Amino acid sequence: MRAAELLLAVDVVVPHTDADGLSSGALALRARGEAAADAVLLGRGQTPFGDDPPLPQGSAAVLDWGVRPLARPGLLVDHHAPEAEPRADQLVVSGYGEWPETTTAALVRRLVSEGPAWLAAVGAVGDLGDACFVLPECAGAPRTAVRRLVPLVNAPRRLPTVRSAKRSRSSSRAPRRAPRSRTRGSPSSRRHAPSGAPSSTASAGRRPTSATGSPWSASRRGRKSTR
Repeated sequence: MRAAELLLAVDVVVPHTDADGLSSGALALRARGEAAADAVLLGRGQTPFGDDPPLPQGSAAVLDWGVRPLARPGLLVDHHAPEAEPRADQLVVSGYGEWPETTTAALVRRLVSEGPAWLAAVGAVGDLGDACFVLPECAGAPRTAVRRLVPLVNAPRRLPTVRSAKRSRSSSRAPRRAPRSRTRGSPSSRRHAPSGAPSSTASAGRRPTSATGSPWSASRRGRKSTR
């Protein structure tokens, strides 16, 4: 079976969650007549590889995840260096070693050429930057719109998980204030002051008084004596 036919015949599409992988998945789902909700999106830390992958039973199109041992029949499309040989019930489409360098989204558009060029360009710009616009699969894509869209597609991958966000919030909380120490003039200091000592609160902020009891008489007499 040819790769294009296999892409349409597999049970599920499993795209990587960066711009290149999601664009590849969008092209594949569009060609299959499926909605975005039909894609199998793996959580952070998960991969489709291993003896017991988090995938539904049946065949799968694994897009932009690399080429490694896969415990499902189906199709692998990728542009990185392959790390394993496909099984007899698997087919690999690889762009590794091509020049100019290609991406998974461009490879998928080769298989389903009726897909829009701007989708292939979103994935290619996400991995290669503006160098991707020389690829024939990206020809005619609106460059400014694609450049603006790529960071938005990649943004959810940079967000923390719920667990890490909670951990970050708890570690950034301000520590509790230490209890204030007692200051001079508090009831306790007055209580423990030696008998006969002047109270700090009674004398604080008051002007010196004269023998007559007027707070101004002493300072006034002093000023007059200097004239």
